[in-house]
Amino acid sequence: MDEQFTVEWSNTYYTLRCAGCDEVSLRIEKWFSEYGDDVEILYFPPKIYRQKPRWYADISDIMSAHQEFGELLNEIYICLQNNCPRSAAMTCRALLERIFITEVGDKGSFKKNIEAFEQKGNLSPIQKSFLLDVLEVGHASIHRGYKPSQKDLSTIVDIAENLMEIIFVHKDKVSALKKKVPPRENS
Repeated sequence: MDEQFTVEWSNTYYTLRCAGCDEVSLRIEKWFSEYGDDVEILYFPPKIYRQKPRWYADISDIMSAHQEFGELLNEIYICLQNNCPRSAAMTCRALLERIFITEVGDKGSFKKNIEAFEQKGNLSPIQKSFLLDVLEVGHASIHRGYKPSQKDLSTIVDIAENLMEIIFVHKDKVSALKKKVPPRENS
């Protein structure tokens, strides 16, 4: 044993109570001499990284008909909250795939599914381009070990949520709105 070099570590635990809402959490400060002076700070439960969108409750009928959409969306938020960026990217990829297949059937590849989705009128060319880029992040996370940043994940989740909102929320709302608008009078 080499007495010149020692390995040290410490874990310091704090119980915290919010002065505003009385919520209790645990803060752990971890230090390990082999990593230098950096202290890793963890909170339990983890802080909410991203709230579910306001429209989430509006698509309960879609969620009950396609339970996997709600489950996948919830998994994305859990991954974000627990700092699992690769898992969040992979789950976004899975969610998008399920949406495409539900709307147009399985065409055998992501590219063919997106093309069919676009041909059905669900995507503009710019949206298709964005979705191909988002799907590539999921592919890179799975096959090439890519770890997207929190900022990049926000963009990816924004696009996935936007697609769900357009397909499942606005579609029904616009259809209902269309029925309310009086037709033009022929002159």
